[in-house]
Amino acid sequence: MIQQLLVPLDGSGFGEETLPYAAAIARHTDAFIDVAHVHVPHTPDHLLSNTQYQFEGVDLAEYDARDRTEEEAYLEAAAERIRKAYPCEVRPVLLTGMVADAIDGYARGTGPGIIVMSTHGRTGLSRAWLGSVADALVRHAPWPVLLVRPRDGECGGARATHSEFQSILVPLDGSPRAERILDPVIELAQAMGSSVRLAQVVRPSKVLGTRVLPVSVAAVAEAKRRALDYLSNVATRFASLGVKVDVEVLDDPQPALAILEVVERECVDLVALATHGHQGVRRVVLGSVADKVLRGVEVPLLLLGPGADQASVSWPP
Repeated sequence: MIQQLLVPLDGSGFGEETLPYAAAIARHTDAFIDVAHVHVPHTPDHLLSNTQYQFEGVDLAEYDARDRTEEEAYLEAAAERIRKAYPCEVRPVLLTGMVADAIDGYARGTGPGIIVMSTHGRTGLSRAWLGSVADALVRHAPWPVLLVRPRDGECGGARATHSEFQSILVPLDGSPRAERILDPVIELAQAMGSSVRLAQVVRPSKVLGTRVLPVSVAAVAEAKRRALDYLSNVATRFASLGVKVDVEVLDDPQPALAILEVVERECVDLVALATHGHQGVRRVVLGSVADKVLRGVEVPLLLLGPGADQASVSWPP
């Protein structure tokens, strides 16, 4: 069950756009939330001189302590905003170390059901770091990572947003690894009363080296029939658990574009899929579909990376 959410923040308004989503999930699952920031010690960057005497007479420990105090106040303010939106348990957590390692280490010690984070930050308390960190966590974390991609030009903090997942799209490719995302999707759908659309893309062509060869009409029709049988079989699992589910087979040479079109057409609130590669969202199964969907979609993306294969934990954690 989803009993805990981990929300890394970097001090930026972009990063804080995850807060409404975390609050919404907590409201439906009774989970508690850890809001975390990683303190990265750094020398003061506002001193007047850049000579060997720059730090003479400067108490660097005092500067570091001031940074910590500021960061702790920032986390408490973020936690209080969540408490006002939904009266749940929220714990501010200030970590220290290499950012991705610190978050990953804390997560492994506490076992969050979902890590909720922005894909990047622009400005912030000191150093905005969300982005490469999200990629690292998707690669290594054995738990799903909910990525919220902030829209350009909107960086005023946790803005009012539609944070309920009424409709969830799950692209599958027929592989057991892709199906790893199904358990967390089922739990979210049950908790939020979401409808789920299972989709598979059949390519009408195949690539051999640098050549793109068309597939016969009969072969495409057979592939679509097998895909529909497969999706229908998966759908019975959702239906048996009381989740409203639909299936759709797509015929498109560009799977990512087909998925994005479904997101727009069906007013999808969340796209959920498992990645297979060892480079996070950069190299994944379905070709580079997860990466292209992440770059093209404005709704949140729930990813379960290869770290789930290598870990000893399983869902639910």
